[in-house]
Amino acid sequence: MTWRRAPLYVRAHALALWLARHAEGVTAVEARTVASETAALGRDLLGRDLLGALSVALTFPSERRASQRAADRTLVELRVRVRLLVDLGGATARQARHAVDAIDEVGRMLGGWQLQAARRRRNASPAAGPSDAT
Repeated sequence: MTWRRAPLYVRAHALALWLARHAEGVTAVEARTVASETAALGRDLLGRDLLGALSVALTFPSERRASQRAADRTLVELRVRVRLLVDLGGATARQARHAVDAIDEVGRMLGGWQLQAARRRRNASPAAGPSDAT
């Protein structure tokens, strides 16, 4: 399976597109600033932040852990920005629910991938303790 067809990447890409399309067009100055920043973050997700980190993690196993952590940090920042956007009137509660649901889904998928990798690392490492039981 190529990284472009990986379910986590597909979901993250859909989230980035939604953010880029829906976080603009508000009237209040504060909301517009947060909306603009959120839209910019959505555009960044398309290029280097979330999608870039996921692409690197899927392609280069030696960089996987650092890239997964970078993707996780981006999701935290997205959650904060979506909440601010709603509080400032830049998005409806329904729009925010959609975005948060998508962020949570991507986060769960990423967390599951990180747990799976951690289990593999634990199982691959030699067992600690004495080698003979006499």
